[in-house]
Amino acid sequence: MSKYTKFAVVALIAGMMIFPAMSFALDMDAPERVRLGIMRFESKTYDVPDRLAASITDIFGRYLFKSKGIMLVERERLDDVMKELKLGMSGLVDEETAAEIGRLAGCDYMLMGSITNLARASSGVAVPLFVIPVSVGSVNQKVKATLDIRVVKVETGEIVLTETADGTATKSDTAVSAYGVGYANSEFGGIEGTAIAKATMALAPKIEKELTGRDTLTKIFEAETKSAKGKKGKKGKEKSEEKTATVNRPKKKKAAEEPAPSEPEAQESAGTIGASSAPAASSSQKRPAFANKSTKPDTVIRSYGLSGKEASSLKARHTKIAKMGSTKRAYEEYVSLAEEFSYDYLAAYKAGEVAGKLKDKENAKKWYSRALEINPDYEPAQKALAKL
Repeated sequence: MSKYTKFAVVALIAGMMIFPAMSFALDMDAPERVRLGIMRFESKTYDVPDRLAASITDIFGRYLFKSKGIMLVERERLDDVMKELKLGMSGLVDEETAAEIGRLAGCDYMLMGSITNLARASSGVAVPLFVIPVSVGSVNQKVKATLDIRVVKVETGEIVLTETADGTATKSDTAVSAYGVGYANSEFGGIEGTAIAKATMALAPKIEKELTGRDTLTKIFEAETKSAKGKKGKKGKEKSEEKTATVNRPKKKKAAEEPAPSEPEAQESAGTIGASSAPAASSSQKRPAFANKSTKPDTVIRSYGLSGKEASSLKARHTKIAKMGSTKRAYEEYVSLAEEFSYDYLAAYKAGEVAGKLKDKENAKKWYSRALEINPDYEPAQKALAKL
């Protein structure tokens, strides 16, 4: 064997020893993902209904999903396990039961929690929410939300983390995060949702640190908050520049520019508001609802009184989601659309429809009801809700 051949053999053997070691080192640097299940949050304050408290579960899920070290166990899996154990769906269980649910669902940890306070201070007087109406015109409005959490280690059943966080928001708060706060606001209202989102954002990094030993969420939230505030500031500036040009815009002239519905669409929709009478409102305003039987975007979106460009954009998004079929992704996209456009009762109805096909009756009922809150005369939602 020549000296060159011997050198090649030695180099090959060395490479076989070095590269696995390097690969192992790289794997050691990668964060190990822990499987986390989130129980439904409960209300421990009389002025917050259980339905709203349960939605905080989704807010935590949206924030913790950002952590690369945490893998969230699907809500449907936890619900199935609770059904197998013949437990109620309220999520009101103790730590021992939560650990049992986690074991059967394949979780490493379980997150439990509750909202213990959500109150508004207006002109120096604290007013409970959902009980006494408060004037939204007050310039001195402040909301405080308090959340309590417990993290249970499934293997041992012990509580490894207990934390409490307050979130406060005022009328001047315009942005918290580009992802999650919109959902909170749609559930609880503007500054109430912002206060809850802030409390959630304070707790999520602590949960991540306890479970993974790392805190990546704090920087993510800070970057998103800065970005969201920047976009809000830019939008406000553009709005201010256009104010004098749009304040005296004749409504009749704008409405006349809207395309009239075709004859088949007009016949399909009972009591349809014609395009000539639809108000030329901006996309942030609530559109008028009308009685109809259609589930077609072309027909329903026409009732929203949008400009041609806005209507086309919204129809395109509906069409894109519809192509996803009855999937979890489609459900999430419809929910996102319904949250973004508070007047889009078709998106709310579609979210309920997909949830029903995914055998999630609770969310199906929730979104059918949301569609009827926007348009009480929407027959498809009425019929779907009656069947549940």
